[in-house]
Amino acid sequence: MCGRQFSYGAKKQEIQGKPICPVCGNPMHLYKIEGEVIRFRCSDYPVCKTFRKFRIKEED
Repeated sequence: MCGRQFSYGAKKQEIQGKPICPVCGNPMHLYKIEGEVIRFRCSDYPVCKTFRKFRIKEED
């Protein structure tokens, strides 16, 4: 066993409008979702170690 936990039937959350890294200009990838905050990391990591945080907005 790998020691990771998975939820059967869970669907990956699709993120629209991924940000561009303000330092190097590369696209950023979803890194982590922590409660109501989404963290993105530069796709050029570990060369560029830029992170950005955004609050999740609920759509009505």
